[in-house]
Amino acid sequence: MMKTIDTLRADMIKARLFSYKEISAFRYLSPGMDQQREKVKEALGACNRLTSKMAGCGQVDEWNNVRYCKVPLCPRCFLRERTKQTRQAIRRTFAGATNNDLAFATILLPPVAHLSEVRQLMQREKRKFINLVDRKRRNDIRWNNFQMLGWWEMDRMRFADFNDAGRKTQIALDNLGFPIMGADDDTIWRPHLHVIIETGGLPLEDIKAAFKTDGRTGPYQVHIEQFAPQKPVNKNIQCIVRYCLKFRIETDFKTNDPSDFDQEDRDTKKSRSWWPDADIKAYVMWLNGDEMSGFRSLRFVVGKKKKAVTRPDLINTDSKAQVVSKAEGFGETFPRGMNEVSPKKSSLKEDIFKIHINSKRNINDFNELKYTNNIDRLSNNNKLLLDTN
Repeated sequence: MMKTIDTLRADMIKARLFSYKEISAFRYLSPGMDQQREKVKEALGACNRLTSKMAGCGQVDEWNNVRYCKVPLCPRCFLRERTKQTRQAIRRTFAGATNNDLAFATILLPPVAHLSEVRQLMQREKRKFINLVDRKRRNDIRWNNFQMLGWWEMDRMRFADFNDAGRKTQIALDNLGFPIMGADDDTIWRPHLHVIIETGGLPLEDIKAAFKTDGRTGPYQVHIEQFAPQKPVNKNIQCIVRYCLKFRIETDFKTNDPSDFDQEDRDTKKSRSWWPDADIKAYVMWLNGDEMSGFRSLRFVVGKKKKAVTRPDLINTDSKAQVVSKAEGFGETFPRGMNEVSPKKSSLKEDIFKIHINSKRNINDFNELKYTNNIDRLSNNNKLLLDTN
């Protein structure tokens, strides 16, 4: 059986027969990715502004630069974003970490009937995580090296699909506040969060217990599992970042092991069960609307605690060096018991005041000297007039 050029190219890419530079030069998508791109354009409609942007995505201008539409559901753009996030996670965020240090977690948020409610849920959940970690770090230094990196993801279902869902899904949705009433075809949005956790030496049981005591008490709402020990840590990170940024818009997509996620299954499926066009359009417009800002708004980060630095110039009455924590973007936090204005700043204010007083004195002296010179000049002129007379 003869293969088409698209299928052959996809097989060669999957077999790693091209370098990264060669792959980045390709302006073609695999058959499965191209199907999703065309489906999104079809759902948006020909007159939508994002449709024209997606149509021009991948084109090369006269300066040999590739244009990107930056629509999160565009395969070319989210593949590019996924490569960037994978590289950053491996080389920077989790550099030096082992499989024993990392875990993967999924946190479910309450289902809602309107996308306009999701942004507020995301912000509230992130604030709860930040406050939780901050409280823990005050009492346990092991939380200082704890960090989370993840991405928000969206799933959807019909109201009538609740009765056909599995037992665990029904229990989880019921405890999260699944709507009681609705039409069978009403769309219910199911936001959730996928995160990679660096434990910092904390047991997973303690982390899961902390998450649950912070209000996430629903059954199956929090799921945490250790990284697969049989695979290299970089491979685990790569697969999980792919899973977090998969952007699937199909109703029948499921995977049991995120650490073994394969993006190329889109090319092997003969028929795909897409979301309704109205839901695809609503999701795309929400991601690119005023509430969200594309890929950036989907990223979730809780970093490690900033290391303290010693400031010998800030001393207390006992002449001991103070430790000042620098918070990026918030200036400096002074030690407890110390005035908001340090002695150094106080002396600076005194110096400025002295300079101001001295400058006023100099101005007065200059004016007095100028007046004296004028008087002397007038006296000399008068004397000259008397001499001439």
